[in-house]
Amino acid sequence: MVEEERGSLVHYFGQFDGFHCVPASVSKTCTVRIDNNKYAVLSTAVDRFIEVHANADRIVI
Repeated sequence: MVEEERGSLVHYFGQFDGFHCVPASVSKTCTVRIDNNKYAVLSTAVDRFIEVHANADRIVI
């Protein structure tokens, strides 16, 4: 195992959002598939392309 020195880590100043953004389309059954999971969305979004922000603790559609 290789140990890293604390001095070699990059300092990050600012707010860390920590999400990945995924384009998706809403199916006719009002669902969106993200990372092999299905999520329900409003019926007004059917057949639309949306943007999904997947955080560690929540999904924002």
